[in-house]
Amino acid sequence: MTIDATTPVQTKPSKRSVAWQALRVLLEAEQSVSLKFKPAESAGWLMARFRGIPCYLAKSEIAGTADQEVYELSVKVVKTSRKLRSALVTTRLSATIEQLQQEAAERQALAVKRKRGLDKQAASEKAALAEFGRLKEGATVSGTVLHSIKLKPKRGKANLLYFVKIGEHLVGAIREQDLPFVDGSKTRRTLAKGEKFDVRVHRKYAKVDQKTGKSKPKVDLTWAVSAPEGE
Repeated sequence: MTIDATTPVQTKPSKRSVAWQALRVLLEAEQSVSLKFKPAESAGWLMARFRGIPCYLAKSEIAGTADQEVYELSVKVVKTSRKLRSALVTTRLSATIEQLQQEAAERQALAVKRKRGLDKQAASEKAALAEFGRLKEGATVSGTVLHSIKLKPKRGKANLLYFVKIGEHLVGAIREQDLPFVDGSKTRRTLAKGEKFDVRVHRKYAKVDQKTGKSKPKVDLTWAVSAPEGE
């Protein structure tokens, strides 16, 4: 046979291409396949290989099953991704592919939203640390009341702790007993949510969060205006 530039050259598909084609056939036919899963590096997932292609199964689908090194399960393909070089599978053999793909899309959207929220929180924490570094003890700054909580009553009297925004991202706290008395009385003034006033930075320090292990900036505030005589 004579081969010239116009003769099409036939190439044998790679094993990888054949595996992807087989996965797509399983997906379109909604057929199940038995795979052996092991815990994946990502928490909450199990991973098996179908002819070398990673297939991921949410560990929540086998909730209540004793932890094992290997899980042999019948699954069907929900979604394939050449870009991610993997496939998503499920043990819910009776559910329709449309239903499963919709649920997968919702989970993915939720994961993206959660990641954006975490990224936003991390950026806010970084900005708060920068503001904390610039803040000077004894300085007078403008504050806005965010909310308050009730602490254990002191000497039988109400004891409120107000959280006050003192920057774009930084929050401080001022205690009720650090507020001035209402003129001509022995009653401390109260602060309303959204109220703006000047406060003085009494003390700034870092405190380790027991849940996250991160060091968080803390700012104790006092009233910036001198209290009436007789306090």
